[in-house]
Amino acid sequence: MARSKRSERAEARRRHRLAMAEPGEAEALDGETAERASGATAGAKPAGRPGITAAFRGAYRQAHIREDLALLPSLLRHWSFWVPAVLMVATAVTVTAAPSNPIAIFAFQTMVLPPAMAAIFVTGFFAPRGAYLLGGLLGVLDVIVYTGFLAYAGTSGLGGEPIPDAAIRDQVLSAISIGPPSGVMFGALAAWYRRFLALSNPNRGRAQATKGKPKRSSQSGGRPLFGRR
Repeated sequence: MARSKRSERAEARRRHRLAMAEPGEAEALDGETAERASGATAGAKPAGRPGITAAFRGAYRQAHIREDLALLPSLLRHWSFWVPAVLMVATAVTVTAAPSNPIAIFAFQTMVLPPAMAAIFVTGFFAPRGAYLLGGLLGVLDVIVYTGFLAYAGTSGLGGEPIPDAAIRDQVLSAISIGPPSGVMFGALAAWYRRFLALSNPNRGRAQATKGKPKRSSQSGGRPLFGRR
């Protein structure tokens, strides 16, 4: 009974990984599961590391918008989206309270000032899938946070310098035109860079080769350590 429950839990975890993974990664996970079931990986020859050009091309994934939209609620609950979002809001609040603090200004320029490059990169690099979609939504949130900052602290600005009303309107329009498109583009680019690093990793083929090999135990065979000769 306990063994059947463990197998059901393992199957549920596998289905969740297949649902959250990108189409190419889902096929790889499904193929890996089939290989484990049949034992085909025991004597398989390890695949070598692809070249830079092959890794550059292999890191590309076609966007599957319909599947990503269906999984959007679970993607929004992933830490790769809500942690940068919380940091973005916290940075705007901090720089409002301390507009002359150099650390707060630097954090504001990387986490809030459109496009929020640091926040978008973290989301795109660590998102399980749909990095372009999460990056675009983070760009929309960035526009809202930045507009709220200008509306509340626009008269003082960064470093205590006042911002004219006309300049505030121009900055809001610039944020609307730059933030969401940059979020989509940089989120997809960060996800591509993550896959590129994984494909060009020199230890990738070695890890795949040792993954399917059974571990040898000193008690399963061979001469005992302190046995008679």
